[in-house]
Amino acid sequence: MKRSIILSLLLFCCIGLFAQSTEEKKWIDKAKSLNESEDYRGSLSAYLKAYKLNPKNAETLYQIAWTYNDVDVYDSALIFAQKGLAVDSKDERLYNESGYE
Repeated sequence: MKRSIILSLLLFCCIGLFAQSTEEKKWIDKAKSLNESEDYRGSLSAYLKAYKLNPKNAETLYQIAWTYNDVDVYDSALIFAQKGLAVDSKDERLYNESGYE
């Protein structure tokens, strides 16, 4: 009995993680599509939703920083580039986006 409860909890947690990553991917795909059609504010909104689902995704943080640059909100771009560097300190794009070269 105890074993089946533990197994059920593990299965429930794994399903939750899978659903979250699927939801995150949905928002990232939407953001990319909006960015391609030059709807930068819409793209930014979608990337921020993906970020809320997974704040440790360096690629999403880079894309948010880049998109903030596209809409001329440089302070926020810098903040997200620095958050990205905290996640992945070896990402050259984030390093350059932070104002270093």
